[in-house]
Amino acid sequence: MGGSLVKGLLLGLSTGGFCLGACAPVLLPYLVSHPWEGARPVLRRGAEFLAGRLLAYLAAALLMLVLGRQVLSSPAATRVAAGLMVLLSALMVLYGLSRSFPEWKVCRAFGRSPALRRFPFLAGLALGLNVCPPLMLAFTYILTVGAWGPGLAFAVAFFAGTAVYLLPVLFSGYLGRAPSLRGAAEVAAIFSGVWFLANAIALLQRG
Repeated sequence: MGGSLVKGLLLGLSTGGFCLGACAPVLLPYLVSHPWEGARPVLRRGAEFLAGRLLAYLAAALLMLVLGRQVLSSPAATRVAAGLMVLLSALMVLYGLSRSFPEWKVCRAFGRSPALRRFPFLAGLALGLNVCPPLMLAFTYILTVGAWGPGLAFAVAFFAGTAVYLLPVLFSGYLGRAPSLRGAAEVAAIFSGVWFLANAIALLQRG
């Protein structure tokens, strides 16, 4: 199991830049759009996001151990990834609208919705389940392990390696002290949602 932990950590560290590129468009607008309230709220939101990613990695590892290699290469995997992107894009757009136009009745309703209150966790879950090259590489390796303990240990270590790149992003919330930057981040959340939606449509067309 020790070997699986080391291999998972090294793979996560080597591919974490890819994960950062996928997560930054979600994390940065969300964190900066909140007024700076100190380190504790930022760490709480970051912990929720990382918890969602960890749960997604463990679920994907279990699925690979049970069902095998065909899961990541099947058209169904493409449709699931596209569906998760659509969910994430909807969350981003609704979050940006509720923050940018709180005086609108419909935006007030969005702002009070349970989904937006759990935004960091849901965003982490959706991004963690998205089929991307590093994730495919990681869970293809899990297939060669074949055992529950080492397979799950590899997934946890892979998560830890990728999470290292996300820790500095969490403190971008300090930029929320500037009202102008908060406004820009709220608008960026809407455009980020549209970007994810465009990617989901392109993914479906390829599938």
